[in-house]
Amino acid sequence: MNHDNQVAIAKAGSIPVVVAVLQQHPTHTGVQKQACKALVWITRGNDDNWVAMAKAGGIHVVVTALQQHLTHVGVQEEACKVLNQVATMLATRRPRPRQVVLMS
Repeated sequence: MNHDNQVAIAKAGSIPVVVAVLQQHPTHTGVQKQACKALVWITRGNDDNWVAMAKAGGIHVVVTALQQHLTHVGVQEEACKVLNQVATMLATRRPRPRQVVLMS
């Protein structure tokens, strides 16, 4: 996904909606996997979008997905991608807005 598409998708309000989908369908593995995958693509390499995801409670719902779907490889894989991406962004960006991530 290119940067312009990420910005447009985020401006359309997708990030809080995807986080809400994760919250509203905690037992549906397909929804959990696809919502995590969406967060990966929307936030990849885009500081503003991953900060918006963290502020919307995205870190918490992704960790919840990991906890609730321990035996579903697809959910585990996509949720770990989200967390890996956030950890990578924190490790490589300056300044590091850690307080934003910890808020969720």
